[in-house]
Amino acid sequence: MGASQMPPLQGMSGSALLDAAARMVNFPWVPSKVTEPIDVAQPQLLEAVREDWARAADAVDQNILDLDRASLRVLDNWVGDSAKAFYDYVTDLIDVVEAQHTALRRLSEPLERVQRAIEDAQRRVDEARNAAVTALLPAAAAGVSDGVATPGGAAVAPSVRAIVGTLTAYVSACSTIRNDLERVIDAAGEEMQALAAGVSEDRIREVTAPPPPQFSNDGFRSVNEPDELP
Repeated sequence: MGASQMPPLQGMSGSALLDAAARMVNFPWVPSKVTEPIDVAQPQLLEAVREDWARAADAVDQNILDLDRASLRVLDNWVGDSAKAFYDYVTDLIDVVEAQHTALRRLSEPLERVQRAIEDAQRRVDEARNAAVTALLPAAAAGVSDGVATPGGAAVAPSVRAIVGTLTAYVSACSTIRNDLERVIDAAGEEMQALAAGVSEDRIREVTAPPPPQFSNDGFRSVNEPDELP
């Protein structure tokens, strides 16, 4: 390809210019494919997921309050071993539910880190892309010699060296950005799995229920009853 046959890269911009330049110099990677997972990510969608977890935590918080009120109503109106056993059971149940409530609240934290990491990765890719595009424009304008596509040690035009160097630096930078993002996502996934393991019905079923109430003055009686039934 002679200099006069070089594609008009000056009329292109962004990823299209980088991909065209890569094709022109037989670059082994397609720049847009390298950054595609980051470019198409929608970090704002994680905000809705975080809000769902927050609403779930709020619902559990209300359940804790309801359980506490229910147990206190029992103690306000009933006394005896069975009443105390029920109160102890509800107290143990509240402890488990509170732990689940804490886990639900914390589930939003790794999601937020992933959201911020995606936004940061997209910003870094945009900066690297803009820098590469800016660097390619004068190099593309210099033209490409016919020796570019000739194998076996043909001379390489200075503009080709510049284009290959720019693309290599760009792909390397974007690969680093992808690796950084993947590490954050992997760590967040592990943390979320550990937290989610504590949010299950099985944990609630593990709380030992009290025995059936003993309907006797000693085991279970109303505070409104006289000490001795007639």
